[in-house]
Amino acid sequence: MPDPTSVAWGLCEASADLTHEVLVASPAFTDEDPSQTRASATAGEIQSGNSEKNVVMSVDLDQPVVLLTFARRNGESEVLKFRSRPLFFRIARSHPYTVTDIAEGLGNSTLQAGWVLTHVNGEKMSVHWHQASLLLRTAIQGLPQTSRSDLKEPAPSKVNQKSGRSASSTKRSNQAAIFMAWVPAGSVEHSIMRYQSSLLQTMRAA
Repeated sequence: MPDPTSVAWGLCEASADLTHEVLVASPAFTDEDPSQTRASATAGEIQSGNSEKNVVMSVDLDQPVVLLTFARRNGESEVLKFRSRPLFFRIARSHPYTVTDIAEGLGNSTLQAGWVLTHVNGEKMSVHWHQASLLLRTAIQGLPQTSRSDLKEPAPSKVNQKSGRSASSTKRSNQAAIFMAWVPAGSVEHSIMRYQSSLLQTMRAA
């Protein structure tokens, strides 16, 4: 099982602990033909497959949603709804698919590191990573992508006397940095944020 403390925060998987970012619907994370991975799952297309008898699956048909079933540390099942991507957590790239890392303050607040992802929309995850990752990517591709502007604003706080910047401003910067690290490389959102960051640095230097 991968060591959660050694997970890399970048976009690429870490070779040391073989962890993988779950948010991805990008061909960059697989050797397969991109043309074979473009299927998307909308709310009307989501179906329950080999779901466990003791897990009740429910879907809100008003908007796309992905239901992920996790096995908690005590063995009980927990079904969580995800309505946008990135999902802001990573899992091990080998079975069992243990949650190794969660972006602080982002994503589903119920999810905990150490839980094991077992089902996607009621369909059991294959023990083979290639098939399991394809099932997951196909499901989340139908979800709308969260933009940086959708991140929650932190509560106002006192101004730091030394730097002249408020703690809330610092927290916003940290959130933006974390969000950028979880946006798929090569995406339009990622390119825009890199340009904005470069432009800001140029203005500060001038």
